[in-house]
Amino acid sequence: MKIMTAGRVCYKKTGRNAGERVIILKGIDKNYVEIAGKNTKKQKCNILQLFPAKEVVKIKEHATHKEISEALGK
Repeated sequence: MKIMTAGRVCYKKTGRNAGERVIILKGIDKNYVEIAGKNTKKQKCNILQLFPAKEVVKIKEHATHKEISEALGK
């Protein structure tokens, strides 16, 4: 079972967006994923910079910023 899959909600551990909730949109390779969040634009991120949360949401790979914000809620 791979934990870093599309739709997994995570927290950024490092960088300018540290502490922000983000959603994994797709896997790029074994070390990198594409993420996006309410206050985070779509970007490539190393999985070592992410802390996975328990929640998983249904999200399209090419979701808009509005869809991502609604999926994250709060």
